[in-house]
Amino acid sequence: MFGKKDIRARRAERIAGQAWSTLVSAVDDAGSATRTATRTARNRAVSTADDVGDRVGSATREARRRANRAYDALAGRPAPRPWGWLAAVGLVGVAVGWVATVFGRQLAARSDELALERSVMDTPSVDRATTP
Repeated sequence: MFGKKDIRARRAERIAGQAWSTLVSAVDDAGSATRTATRTARNRAVSTADDVGDRVGSATREARRRANRAYDALAGRPAPRPWGWLAAVGLVGVAVGWVATVFGRQLAARSDELALERSVMDTPSVDRATTP
């Protein structure tokens, strides 16, 4: 009888050991999967939060700018001048004027000076005594 109980006890211990090792490996696998899922979810959440933060930040700046302009308009203050745009337009105008001057001088230097003298010489002279 002792033999059958010993065999049953060893068999129960062996089954319990296998069950324990299976449980430990399942918990380890679940832990690593949970860590991976948590890391992925955290990265996605941070990425989404950054995108939303950028959108909210730009919308907040625009809303604040509009609110300040509306408050200034109600207070009777004139709208601010767009100095950046005015400076840019001024610089573009200076650049276009400079380019036009350079090309104008080159065209003036290339022109045939004799053609001008000939055209002046070819004009009929006016006789002041015969004109009415």
